[in-house]
Amino acid sequence: MAAAVTSIAGHACTNWRTGTTPRKILLNSWEGVYFDINQQGMDQMMADIVSMGGELFVMDDGWFGDKYPRKNDSSSLGDWVVDKNKLPNGIEGLLSDAKKHGVKFGIWIEPEMANTTSELYEKHPDWVLKASERDVVLGRGGTQVVLDLANPAVQDFVFGVVDNLMTSYPEIDYIKWDANMSVQNHGSQYRRRIIRATCTSNSTAASRKSASASVPNIPTLPSRHVPVAAVVPTTECCLTSTSSG
Repeated sequence: MAAAVTSIAGHACTNWRTGTTPRKILLNSWEGVYFDINQQGMDQMMADIVSMGGELFVMDDGWFGDKYPRKNDSSSLGDWVVDKNKLPNGIEGLLSDAKKHGVKFGIWIEPEMANTTSELYEKHPDWVLKASERDVVLGRGGTQVVLDLANPAVQDFVFGVVDNLMTSYPEIDYIKWDANMSVQNHGSQYRRRIIRATCTSNSTAASRKSASASVPNIPTLPSRHVPVAAVVPTTECCLTSTSSG
């Protein structure tokens, strides 16, 4: 059984892309430093994996955040800017180090998530999944939430996170796209807003149609003789009760 499992795993690893290309041997920074990312440490880890015959280094969680630096799992998701205190030379510096060591470089993201402690959430609290008339359920770190991908603006944002990385740094060889929270909030704030607006629009149109039907026909007169009340019927006129007495 063990031999069969090993054979299947080996087949999967060597046939995932072209049928003949094996996956790269990689070192991920997570268990080594967790959130304690810094330029010197990443450079050392690249040297370490090369010394062991590895081909790829992946910088995990902890590299981003400006107003709220990512020091633990309670903040910063959504703020996909390099923390210059941790990485003064930015991603460019890491790619330069990777080239120096002859190793490929990868990076960690979780763009479908946010923390309530983040600049993104401060600007767009309506971008997260949330049940109507309920407090938002928080996940990892006591602040993590899932973005509402029914919202076109959120779709553009998430696409932009990936597109910006790949466009700005085409040398990035690998993206670790994580998902550390299940969907615990069932409800789209965007969809509710659209439905509410649609219902309001339909209701307004129906009211206008009803009001128009209740206004008596007024003979056409030369414009200088048309009473103002006939030209601009008041709300009271339109909504006057038809009951007698």
